[in-house]
Amino acid sequence: MNLALYQKLVNRNYAVKQRYEGFVLSHPTLHRRCRAVSWGYLVLLNLRYNVLHLPEREHLRAGNESGTGMQRTPEETAALLCRSEVVSFDVFDTLLHRPFSEPTALFYVLGERLDIPDFRTLRTRAEQTARQRQMAESGTGEITLSQIYEVLHEETGLDPDAGAALESETEIALCLPDPYMQKVWALVRKAGRRIVVTTDMYLPRATIEAMLEKCGFTGYEQLFLSGEADCGKYDGRLFAKVKEALPAGSYAHIGDSRGSDVSRAQAAGFTAVHFPNIHELGAPYRPPHMSWMVGSAYRGMVDRRLYAMEQCDPAYEYGYKCGGILVLGFCGFLHEQAQRTGAQRILFLSRDGYLVKQVYDRLYPEEETVYLHWSRACAAKLCAGLYPHDYFRRFLEQKAGRGYTVEELLSAMDLSGLEVPYPKETVLTDRNLPELRAHLNGRLPEILRCYEGAYAQADAYLAQAVGKAQRLLTVDCGWAGSGSIFLDAYLRRHMGLDVEVTGVLCGSNALRQSDSDFSETYFRTGRLVSYCFSAEHERMAYETHYPADKHNVYFELLFGAPEPSFLGFTETGLRFDTESENAETIRRIHAGELDFCRDWLEAFSSMPYMRRISGSDAYAPFMTAVNAGKDYPASVFRDCVFDETTGGKKEKI
Repeated sequence: MNLALYQKLVNRNYAVKQRYEGFVLSHPTLHRRCRAVSWGYLVLLNLRYNVLHLPEREHLRAGNESGTGMQRTPEETAALLCRSEVVSFDVFDTLLHRPFSEPTALFYVLGERLDIPDFRTLRTRAEQTARQRQMAESGTGEITLSQIYEVLHEETGLDPDAGAALESETEIALCLPDPYMQKVWALVRKAGRRIVVTTDMYLPRATIEAMLEKCGFTGYEQLFLSGEADCGKYDGRLFAKVKEALPAGSYAHIGDSRGSDVSRAQAAGFTAVHFPNIHELGAPYRPPHMSWMVGSAYRGMVDRRLYAMEQCDPAYEYGYKCGGILVLGFCGFLHEQAQRTGAQRILFLSRDGYLVKQVYDRLYPEEETVYLHWSRACAAKLCAGLYPHDYFRRFLEQKAGRGYTVEELLSAMDLSGLEVPYPKETVLTDRNLPELRAHLNGRLPEILRCYEGAYAQADAYLAQAVGKAQRLLTVDCGWAGSGSIFLDAYLRRHMGLDVEVTGVLCGSNALRQSDSDFSETYFRTGRLVSYCFSAEHERMAYETHYPADKHNVYFELLFGAPEPSFLGFTETGLRFDTESENAETIRRIHAGELDFCRDWLEAFSSMPYMRRISGSDAYAPFMTAVNAGKDYPASVFRDCVFDETTGGKKEKI
């Protein structure tokens, strides 16, 4: 297919491109031998998306995946293989993985290094052309990397030797071992079986040997390559080469392709053991519309963790697949905002800034950061004189009709000693709310005097936290940004500090919230910015994030600290809750998030641009988890409690 036709039929529509190229990559033998099937599928895709414009109907799953993919333990798999004298291993998606779910995503990396736009398309098409030429010359489609780059040289002028060398170098640098297969390999070696490696691949022998060496797969007798043998597993003839080179009484082979690694191996007289493809297992759970490179990298990393490693608990999995990319991307966004505003110090507000600060400090150790104890309850009380309407809204209006007594309300407000003309056991309702609010509003000067000791402690604490910095960045999970707004007001209007405060939120108030426009003017002036969504950007997330379905709760639990809530300042210092709710669950979530960040940074250590993750990409896994199956996050947090009000009761999620 020539370039103009490819651009028209494939590249112009995201959905067509994704599905057609996915089909070709998943069925390489069929595509080579019967191109009409692939083209027929392409026609149907164009009919659906470009002619009839039928809507997407993604049937995504949500749930715990870890432990569901592998039906056997490594010991059981090794025992099956060890029944034979010679054991053959497939390479890609069996012994080795790329840090991407699609092999062609590697070509984005090459394109960046070569400074050639659309290199992924050029490289993919060059491989197809090289196979067509080889088929015409020798009757087989087996090619070498050099032949691919000879075609690329014709189209781009790229030096073929330099291009092939760079691809080999990149493959070696990025390859990752399959942890499950590492155990199987070690057990087969320990049993004394003769090991060979058999693969349909165009890469040079030296490249694959280096990749195997890097990932610890050593001790094999021979490496059989389709590109060298001019035949492959797909036609069964490469298995015949194995038997010819290593005469034995029995043979076994393990790989991920049901066609080449199972059916063809069995036809050649091998005991075939199927190794499930981790990306096929994970595909139904992954967000469909992430950007090309980040999406493929995200799928690759998560699939490997959940399907190729030991089973992990639900909280860890939730953190790894929903929170890791969110925290990592948010930190990159924070750094950009710090540079944009010239921030001299970054204040991570408790408790939602706890984990973000840990990751940020590892990424940017040279920057000044502070973990600041601050909360909705604390801010409302300290700013009662500045924003009395919000003070009464949080402590009274939001609790009306929820079973709170006057005594409980006054305790949350640190006013237990305040005399009121109501029995302390009176329950606050929508009916008596106006009267109680009017009464307390009339006594506001008296209430503020009750907080004088707290003001003194807060002033000293905040002065130390701010130091000499004049441009500050505050960091919070969300939603209205009141934490930053109130801190800014307290520093400037109460303490008289000459500071500029920019609040950075991970997510803003969503559309379907009663106070969705609470902070609209702050976003307009830039005093607040949001990473994932707000009224002005990422509208799909803004419109599909549902606080009523506990989306805020599930989101915040990706950030919160395993420590007691900060209740505010007293005459003697800082006061915290008596218990740390959900501490163990939060630690497991954090463990998953930190492992994701470490895995991502290690895999892409030579590509700093992979730290730039858009809010849309970062939010997509969470959105999939809460929208594709509402029972999934509820199952993760079934034993957890959460306070959705200010200084209120902790209730089971």
